Amino acid sequence: MRKTTKSLLLICVFIISMSLNAMAAADTKTDDKVGVEVSDKLIEICENFFETSTGEYRAIDKTGNDVTNEFYNQYKAAYDNREYEVLSDAIADELMCIKWRDVQQVGMARSSLIPVTVRDEFYALGQTKKLLNGKKTFEMVYSIKGTFQFVSNTGEIRSYSNPTFNMEWFSAGAAFDYQLHNLSTNAVKRGSNRVDFSAKFYINLSGNYEGVSIGYEIVGPFSGIVSGYGEVI
Repeated sequence: MRKTTKSLLLICVFIISMSLNAMAAADTKTDDKVGVEVSDKLIEICENFFETSTGEYRAIDKTGNDVTNEFYNQYKAAYDNREYEVLSDAIADELMCIKWRDVQQVGMARSSLIPVTVRDEFYALGQTKKLLNGKKTFEMVYSIKGTFQFVSNTGEIRSYSNPTFNMEWFSAGAAFDYQLHNLSTNAVKRGSNRVDFSAKFYINLSGNYEGVSIGYEIVGPFSGIVSGYGEVI
């Protein structure tokens, strides 16, 4: 009887695992050339990064360094061949994020002070180390926004806000949910005409299949920096 019960449990675990893999792939499609399942968001980000000539999209490594040129040169051939599985692994393993400037709004001067709002968005790929044997990948787009004021005739920054963080989009499959863990934000003035708005956080990823918990894992850290500059006008 115990052997039968154990066998049934093993079968149930296998069925749940297969079901979760299928549900996690629900928002993906298969690339005809390489036959791998990739998300529309990944394709969009890769297109923007490798095909935008203005340098608007930047690759940031896990220590916060801008490695745009190196990443572009190393993986351009993979993109040309639509090897999205290679690109997905490279982004998850080597980069903190791919970032781009979403908003830079300059307001009307008030007593020689110019108000400015800056907002960047960040695309990141995370992967568990334990949950589902370390094979669960998730995607997200988050934003960091800050405001500051600078003196029009010197460019000197006089005041600045604490940054605002927002999770713009998150995808891990229908059976998974997330919570932000240990989110912290900071604003630091560097010199007279630069201010950096930053955020750092972890993702608490949990899985649930038909009311049965399959565990959770805290993944990260993830981070981002948005820089604002004063200028002489």
